[in-house]
Amino acid sequence: MCLAIFLAADAPLPLARIGEGSTQMYVVAIPLEQESIRKQFSKRFVYEITTEEGCASGFDYDPDYEREPTIAEENEMSRTLLSQLSVYLTAALNIVGVVELYAGHCDEMGLPPTHRGAITPEHLILSRLSMADRKFFIVSK
Repeated sequence: MCLAIFLAADAPLPLARIGEGSTQMYVVAIPLEQESIRKQFSKRFVYEITTEEGCASGFDYDPDYEREPTIAEENEMSRTLLSQLSVYLTAALNIVGVVELYAGHCDEMGLPPTHRGAITPEHLILSRLSMADRKFFIVSK
């Protein structure tokens, strides 16, 4: 199982590699022919957010089990990744004003979202990105 996160904008965004080791995130453009995910967005330029693992599972933050040592350690990594993504989104908004973000289980990204909302980069950690739900957000300042 893996989490997938995609981002879309009206203009090109910078490709990026941010962080180090297990908390390194990547912003990569997806091919034009990857229609299954492109149809989820109203914006032309679509990017995938991944980690060293090749997916976005590291962003799966679960504060409900913070007292369990293994989950607390995973949550620390998730908070770092979400913080990096928040910084990237803030920079992206300076370029394009508004972006769209879609997250969910990698095998279900062609399906419609189960939740829609609007967030700011600062509130990204509260969004609880996970494999359990397909969440679509309008991200703005």
